[in-house]
This record gives sequence, C-alpha cells and structure tokens, in this order.
Amino acid sequence: MASFGRSSALLVGILLVTSLGAIGVTGAHADSDEPVPEEILEEIDATEDVEAVYVSDDGDAVLTYDYPHEASQTGTTLEGQFGLDTDPGVAYTHYTGAVDEDERGVTGELSMHSDRDGVSSVGDVLIEDPAPITDLEAAIDVSQTDTESTSSGDVQATVADHDPDYDALETTGELEMTSESITSSGTLSLVEAEIDGVPAGTDSLEATVVERDDGYSLKVSERRVIEDWETDRWETREDAGESLENRYSSIAVGLGGTADGEIESYDYSGDGDQNIVEYEYHVEYTGVTDEVAAAAVSLVQQQAETELDETEAQAMTDRLAEATVEELHLTVDRDGEATDIEWDLEADAHDEVVLGTVELADSLESVDDDLADRFDDVSETLEVRAETDLKRTTSWDVTAERADGLTMVDATWESDTENWDRHASALEERDLEALTPDRTMTFDAASTEDGLEVVYDSETRENGLLEWSPDGLGEVGTVLGVEFGLGDVGVDTDDVVPMSTVDELSQTAELARTDLTIDDGTFELEGAAADPDATLESSPIGSEDELTASELHVETMGGSSTVYVVADGFVGADPTEAEVRDHEQVGSETTVSMSGEEEPDVPEIDYDRVETLLETELDRGETSELNWSGVGAVLVVLSSLATVALGFYAARPPSRE
Repeated sequence: MASFGRSSALLVGILLVTSLGAIGVTGAHADSDEPVPEEILEEIDATEDVEAVYVSDDGDAVLTYDYPHEASQTGTTLEGQFGLDTDPGVAYTHYTGAVDEDERGVTGELSMHSDRDGVSSVGDVLIEDPAPITDLEAAIDVSQTDTESTSSGDVQATVADHDPDYDALETTGELEMTSESITSSGTLSLVEAEIDGVPAGTDSLEATVVERDDGYSLKVSERRVIEDWETDRWETREDAGESLENRYSSIAVGLGGTADGEIESYDYSGDGDQNIVEYEYHVEYTGVTDEVAAAAVSLVQQQAETELDETEAQAMTDRLAEATVEELHLTVDRDGEATDIEWDLEADAHDEVVLGTVELADSLESVDDDLADRFDDVSETLEVRAETDLKRTTSWDVTAERADGLTMVDATWESDTENWDRHASALEERDLEALTPDRTMTFDAASTEDGLEVVYDSETRENGLLEWSPDGLGEVGTVLGVEFGLGDVGVDTDDVVPMSTVDELSQTAELARTDLTIDDGTFELEGAAADPDATLESSPIGSEDELTASELHVETMGGSSTVYVVADGFVGADPTEAEVRDHEQVGSETTVSMSGEEEPDVPEIDYDRVETLLETELDRGETSELNWSGVGAVLVVLSSLATVALGFYAARPPSRE
C-alpha cells in the first residue's frame, strides 16, 4: 500500500501545482515527519527562553534555539540550512536527505518559479510502481491568453482494485454557458447500476420540469412493472390517481407548498405473471420555490462539507431563488441490465448564483477568500460577459468498463470560448484582467516499461489573485496543497504587529524559486526568495521587550536543528550581563556570552548562489530590522514551495480495506 499512497499523493500534488491560477482551489496540509524550516520555526515563540545569547559591545545579539529531531524518528538523514537576511530581502534554503525505504520508487525533478508577474512550474517525474494505476496515457492542455480560452483532455487509464457502482458506463454531452443562460444536453448509458430516484421496476420514465412564477410544472410519463404486493394501488385509474397524488403531494408538503395533479392517460395490463402500468401525470407545484432553493443550499453545504450560518444560508437561498429552470427534460429507458438516460436543460439568471458564492467566499473553503472583497469587480465582470456575448462550450465523451478486477476508462473533453478576445480587451479597459489571468498548462502521463512518467509545464501570468500579500500567499499555498497562516510561522498572533505592517513586509518578496531533485532514494531541495531592490522593514514585537531581527538562520545536521536570530540593538551599548538577563527571552538556564567571550558561529547565506537561482543581482546594503511576523510572511513564500515538495512523501490517502 505504500506505493499507492506515494503515487496517488504525488499525482495529486502535481495536478495541484499545474492548477495554478484557478480560482478557489482547496488543498490539504501534508503531515510530514520531515523537519523542514517552516516546521522548526513553528515551534518558536518570540518570547520564549533561548538556549544561548551572544552580545556585542554595541548591544547587538545573536540568540540561539536548539531543536532535536532524532533521525530514528523519521528513518531519514536530513542536513541543510535556511537563511533570511533583511537587506537585501533574501531567503535561501538548501536541504538534502534520504527518502524512507518504503517511500522510494520515485525519481525526477520539480521546479517552481514566481515573480510579480505570475507563477510557473515544471516537472518530470517517474513513478516506478504507480499502483493501483496499471496503465495510463494522458494529455491535458489549457490555454487562456488575450486571444483564446480553451482546454482539452484525452485520458486512457486502467485501474485495479476499484469497485464502481456499474459494470459499464458511457456518457456524451455538451454544456453551453452565456450571460443569459446555461444549456446542457447529453446521454448516459449504464450496465448493472442502481439509479437514485428511479424505482427498480421502471422500464421507462420521461419527465419535464418547467419553472413558473411561484412553483413548478411537472409532467411525468412512466411504464413500470407492478409487484403483487402493490397491485391494489394501481389496478384501476382511481387507485393510480390516489397513489400518484400521495406521492407528489408528499413532496409538496415537504417543501412547504401544495400540489394539484391529474392523470392524463392510464393503462393497466396483466397476464397473471406480470402486471404493467403506463400513465401520464401532470402536477402543478405552488409555493415551493424558496424551499427548493433552501434544499439546494443544504445539498451544497453537504457536498462541500461547509457549514453556513443562518444569515449566510438565507442569503444564498435568496440568490438561488432568483435563478430559473426554464425547462429540464429527462428520459430513462431500461432493457434488462442496461439503462439509458437522456437529458436537456435550460436555465437562466445564474449570475445570481455566482454573486451569492462571492458574497460567501469567506465561508466556502473551496473559494478564494479574496473574492469576498471583490464583489463589485466580479459583478462588473459579469456585465462585461453580457456586453461581449461571451459563450463557453464544453463537450465530453467518456466510457468506462469493469472486467476481471480492472476498470478501463477512456475519456476526452474539450472547451472553447467564443468572443474571448473581445471579452479580454473589455476587461483590460476596466482594469479587471486580474480576474482572468493568462495561464497555460500541459500535463502528459504515459506508462512505460520503467513505470509511469509524468511531465507537466504550467504558467500563470498577471495574476492579481496571487498578489504577494498574506491572503495572496495563502492562495499560493492552497493551490499547492499546503495550509498555513501567520499563526503557523512561530508567532503568537496576540503579539504580532498590525496586519498592515505584515502586508507591507510580505509584498517585498518579488522573486521565488524552488527546485527538488529525487534520485536513487535521496532528495535535494533548494530554493530562494528575494526582493532585489528593497529591504524588509517592520515594527518590533514582543509582550515586554521590543525584539527586532536583521537575520534568521536554521542549520540542520546530526539529528537536530539550531536556529540563530541576529537581533540588532537587543540591549544598550556596553551592557552588563544583568541587563541582558533582564530580557524576557533570557531565562535562568540561558547561556550568556558577553563581548570578548565565546563568539557565535552564525551561518551565512550564499548570495552568489541566490543570484544564480533567481537570475538577478542583489544590492547588498546595510541591515535593517525584521520582526517575527515579517519572518513568517517571507518564509512562507519559500516554505510553501518546500513543503509541497517534501510533504508529498508523507501524504496518505484514506487506507483501502
């Protein structure tokens, strides 16, 4: 099962990385035993006692924290360093280690680069044992530029140990979205499947729903086999009318309304061995629209595992109530073990649903919180869509078949958008292009004699929703499958500086890059983040003392990590040991070294290597101050990339019994 966990987690991770730029993607933190810089710093409180402090004549100090993490706990050997300097604003990390024995079988390279214009990522990975995938050929392409917005996919896969609720499936269809309506039509064919809401004895069913001012009109025709125990409910027209009235009236009562129905045709036949009823029934529902919308909101909450408060649920209900189902036509035909379904749908006023989702973005985990602050922009974007006659069409063709314990899937789909160039130009004129960033992505996977080879290339440009701000950084982390926040970078949130200061700090990370190489049971992780033209400036923090720092370093080797904090002006000039011990970070067990005594061996950042990685030149000036919150904001840029690289080894899907 180790190989299943490894390959599944890695594939999910790669797909998350290649989804950069998509609005509202949710990820999960990969719990890892590997001590990476972010996890080490999470344990640090700016007010806790340090292991040792080294003080100079001018009052500057180096504070050290020691954190053991025995190699026996992880089964790996980890060595490396992390460093952050405030002038220039630079963060750098380089770690190497051995992969757990049961996690080996993956080789390749992953790389990610980000700047103020966007994010790009490339990868080439070989998974030696991709179980339960026994065969895979996949090609996925996405392109959204100033002139086009298209996507396509072609996947053939064979999966073992999968138990679908059918023996065979085939579906084709089309979905068309404009500013005025959503239309969809398609077919679905199943073999040996149970269809929710369709009685087992039904041979054929046809239903048409049309929304009215205060309800819905439903026309149903059905042909079904009648079991002996229910014969007296269907053998006369009156009995059938009463049965149908009870069925559909109970639905109306449950929705707080009423139903008025009548039988339009009826036929009952039986030869003693099999009784069959055929009927057409027309029912008008009134007073149920709001409850239908409320039921839909409840379903959304269940599916999204989200709980809205009463006010939020009512707001979404009101929005959904504005949407209209012009017509939904559904047919179901059964022949032995085979079931064929056809549908046609037309609905409008779906803009209200979009706006309702934006209003509740803070409460919906799958939607970017930033959208809640951009309601007017989203509303204006919907207006632009109408003005430019934007129309998006998506079509698909999917087949799946189960045989001999294997499930074979063949799926193709494509999406295209008419008038996209007009739409993009109009958005740019209104400074709204950030809501539809340029992005391209290719994802290719192929089974070979050596295993499953996965190659991807993803780029998102002009991405206003991935700004270098705390919320923007959170979105980057979410897309990468990493959850983090300012409270997770070693800071007591009750002691941090105002959010505006943190925002100013984090916006300075202009460039970032992370490279991961996995080969022969070992990995090498290297990354850097920097602002080549600025320093990091911030306000001090601390419940009693004002602790500021100009440098932060983590050095890992021999089963432990040492954290070095370079604090300028920690005490006044020519301090005494008593003055040093008067600080809240210096406890009774803290070793204090004054000037002329033992000197700290503080690691240094390899600036030449940083410049090579980021392909830039750094202006190395005088140091400035950085508070712990600022450390976290910049560190999170780098650690989010590092965590997705290291974390997928420990990520585990639910175990399969």
